[in-house]
Amino acid sequence: MESVEIKAFVPARDFERSKRFYIDLGFALAWSADGLACLHAGKSSFLLQDSM
Repeated sequence: MESVEIKAFVPARDFERSKRFYIDLGFALAWSADGLACLHAGKSSFLLQDSM
């Protein structure tokens, strides 16, 4: 078995505020839809999930 990538899900109580927070930290928003967003910086990325 060979994996290409593994992404962590990070829960967010206030989804829009959390997206702005990570973007302000320097992460780029790759995409966002239906309470889920993919953010990345360099080779690191994660999925931000609306927990409400």
